[in-house]
Amino acid sequence: MSTITDLYNACPGAREIIDPSAGGTFDASWDDGGHSAQLAFVVPIAQQATFISTVKGTQVASGNVIQRIPLEYPYDGGLIYARAMRRTGIGADRNVSKSRPFTHCKFDIFFGTYAYPMTGDSPFRTTQIRGNSKIITIPGTYFTVAGVKLDQNIGRQVGTIEFAITKHRVADIDTSMGIIKDLMGKVNSTPFGPMNLPIGKVQLVAPESSSVTTEFGQVQNSLTLSFVYYEVGPNEIVTGSGTAAVSPPPVGSADINLALTA
Repeated sequence: MSTITDLYNACPGAREIIDPSAGGTFDASWDDGGHSAQLAFVVPIAQQATFISTVKGTQVASGNVIQRIPLEYPYDGGLIYARAMRRTGIGADRNVSKSRPFTHCKFDIFFGTYAYPMTGDSPFRTTQIRGNSKIITIPGTYFTVAGVKLDQNIGRQVGTIEFAITKHRVADIDTSMGIIKDLMGKVNSTPFGPMNLPIGKVQLVAPESSSVTTEFGQVQNSLTLSFVYYEVGPNEIVTGSGTAAVSPPPVGSADINLALTA
């Protein structure tokens, strides 16, 4: 993480300007979307590259999280970070030239709240849930019409819950995928997840990943895991009196909780 002290140490010629008449600003606001603020600095032209890189911060990895933590807002208790900046050349003089058109740069830095926490060593998670259902036939049953037996088993509608758990700020997608690929298609051999879903009812369907680097240097790796909860598990059948396990089980089992920590 980059702090205001780091900024002044890296760019000793930088100075904060808060007088609006001098083109500076000291501005903060709060609303339902979070906390935002703005600061302005004057920086010698020779130190502008260092200033920019210090504001952007450095890429850090902690546990299974990777992210770039930019400059922290120094007032109001911090907890918001640089999200954008604007540069304006100022101070042209008689020595102006193509290689040195200005003596200084004015930087406006805009701070705001990021979607995910900037601390901690575990990926931030979001979950999407959608209910569904399917028809399962009951073996050994049949319909009759006018006393005539139909060659069709009786079906029963059973519920399913499809849910996708997305892990944000993942440090190494390739390593995570190496663990997850061996769990794909398996049903849970242990109670699953924070919902403590029963054994044999949840199946890991498939993973999906994305990696984006923003203009401000934020690496945003995400990994989405799709699961399905079955009222009647993949290794069960519906009977006239309820459900029963089939043998041998057609679907393999594993501790698919490991996918959540991969």
